Amino acid sequence: RTEMQDFLTALDRYVALRDDQLLPLGREGDIAGFTAVRDGDAQEIIDTMTEHLTGIVEAEEHDAETALVAAEEQFATNRTTFILVLVVGLTLALVLGFATATSIVAGLRRVQRVAEALEHGDLTQRAHLESRDEVGRMGTALDNAVDQMRAVISTIDTSSSTLASATEEMSATTTQIAST
Repeated sequence: RTEMQDFLTALDRYVALRDDQLLPLGREGDIAGFTAVRDGDAQEIIDTMTEHLTGIVEAEEHDAETALVAAEEQFATNRTTFILVLVVGLTLALVLGFATATSIVAGLRRVQRVAEALEHGDLTQRAHLESRDEVGRMGTALDNAVDQMRAVISTIDTSSSTLASATEEMSATTTQIAST
């Protein structure tokens, strides 16, 4: 700001010199006077303005270099943060995916165990799945089917025992009738 203020002050001096001396000398055609003022006082002001402009350019270059270094540091920090967040996110996604897949496979294995026991006539196995997803609903339906089959078999067993008793009584009665 100081360089800019000094440049503007020198520019005002040059404009005043131009308006007060150079233009009138040029209009009068006084080449020697014009050249003397131009090479003397005007050149001194121009040199001062150039010096201040050089200072402004150097300050701007320094500020630009400082901004570039800060931007590079910020980029490196942001890149590191992005990579870290990406790695953590991917790790979390993989862990959640593995946990979900393991949960689904475990439920399916329990359903498979009940189905295989059912294949061998074992109606005592149950899946005991409490989840509300598709695998849990399938396990619950299988448990209900096994319970109903067990009830049907129990009813058949009771009925066959009753039928066997009735058959024995009928056989005994038939034997008595035959002997009578």
